[in-house]
Amino acid sequence: MSQPTTQEIPLTFAYSEIEANRIIQQNKGNSSFLQVSTDTTLLREIEREKRKWIGLDLHAITLTEYYKVGRIPRGLRVNLRPTIFKENKDFSQKYERIINKCSFDIILLNIEFLQHEILESSKHIEAMSDKLRECSPIETYRAQLRQMEENLDKHRREIEERKRSKFRRDESDYSSGQVYSWQRTDTDRRGAYMQLRRIRRRHQQETSDQRQRDHSEHGRDRSTDSVQTDTSAQESSTSASFLELGNKKYTRRKGEEGDTTDATWDKCRQPERQTRTQKRH
Repeated sequence: MSQPTTQEIPLTFAYSEIEANRIIQQNKGNSSFLQVSTDTTLLREIEREKRKWIGLDLHAITLTEYYKVGRIPRGLRVNLRPTIFKENKDFSQKYERIINKCSFDIILLNIEFLQHEILESSKHIEAMSDKLRECSPIETYRAQLRQMEENLDKHRREIEERKRSKFRRDESDYSSGQVYSWQRTDTDRRGAYMQLRRIRRRHQQETSDQRQRDHSEHGRDRSTDSVQTDTSAQESSTSASFLELGNKKYTRRKGEEGDTTDATWDKCRQPERQTRTQKRH
């Protein structure tokens, strides 16, 4: 017969409220490092909004230039192709004009809404900048602003490089007269691929040269005499110079319908518009 065992009672311990207060009050450390300061939070929000603004502004400028020169970026070309009468030249030309008109209207729609969004973003930036000036010392504010603008300049150059590359790529499509994939033969596709590679290599070299020039000029003084945000980042430049258009001149008078457009184009104009111009002569 087994002997009964005595079960030990576990020991416990608890602090009283008085002891807890005494211990806590003895710690005199500063816990402010646990909180992000108001000016730092605002600065991040301003930079985030300005990055958005730059993207919107450059996109609007680029689409406007596409419309002026009468070209459609690949991303906005209608992905349809003729399934019947595709060997009929007259049918194919009319088919292309119809989908071109759709794409140009989509470009205008994008520009219209981009303009509204750019305006709203500018107002938001201005409101946050006013708050930042109120909560930051003048010298601190200027230093923060200079650092932010350096980051934004780099961000802008990166976007400009991408858009310039795509603009040249699309220019090549129109130069070859093969805007849509269904207009290209297998030989054309191979030739276009090789041409694109050459353009890409040239662009990479020009980009490298531009970066070296930017680096040498980057030491310019960014300080400002007045405490204000960089107004150049809040005013639409409407300049498409980053696309490197050269001295090309374009005139365009827009009618209500796509076929009523009367224009003077360069050699990269749309094939269907070339045909229409020839018929007039």
